[in-house]
Amino acid sequence: MKKVTLLAVGLFVAVTSALANNKQSDMAISAYENAKHKSQEYIYFVERGVAFYVYTDGTFEYDARTVQRYGRRGSVNATLITPNIRVQYSAPSKNNRMHTYGAQIAYDRNGMLTRVGDVWIQYDRYGRITRAGSVSMRYNKFGNLNRVGDLSVHTDRWGRIRNTKGRV
Repeated sequence: MKKVTLLAVGLFVAVTSALANNKQSDMAISAYENAKHKSQEYIYFVERGVAFYVYTDGTFEYDARTVQRYGRRGSVNATLITPNIRVQYSAPSKNNRMHTYGAQIAYDRNGMLTRVGDVWIQYDRYGRITRAGSVSMRYNKFGNLNRVGDLSVHTDRWGRIRNTKGRV
C-alpha cells in the first residue's frame, strides 16, 4: 500500500511541476512579445493615397488601395472656340474601361521597403522610419516616436502615447 501511495504522490508532483514550467515559459514568451511590440498605439496619416500606421517604436504598416484611372484611348474631346468664349469638354466614352492599378512596391538590397506607389520611404541607422513622402518622423532619446510632421507626440519611457499636439 505504501508503494502505491508513494507512486501516486510522485506522479502527481511530476505532472504539476511540468505544467508549472510550461506555464512559466508561456508567460516569458508573452512578456517578450509585449516588450518587442511595446503597445499597439499608432499614428495614422495618408500620404499621396497611401495610408500609413506608424508605431511608437519606429515600425510601420501601410495600406495602399487600388487606384482607379480612366485611359485616354476612346475618350471624347470637343472644343468650341468663338471670339469671346472657349468651351472644352472631355469625357470617357462607353468603350473606355476603367482600369485598376495596384501600388508599386520597391525594396532595397537589405529587404527594407523603399517605395509604396509614389511615396518614397527613408530609414535611420536603427531601422526606424524617418520619412514617408513629405512627412518626416523624429525620435526621442529613449527611441520612441517624438514628432510626425507637425504633430508632437508625447510618450512615456515604455512607448505608450500620453498626449499629442498639432496635426500631421
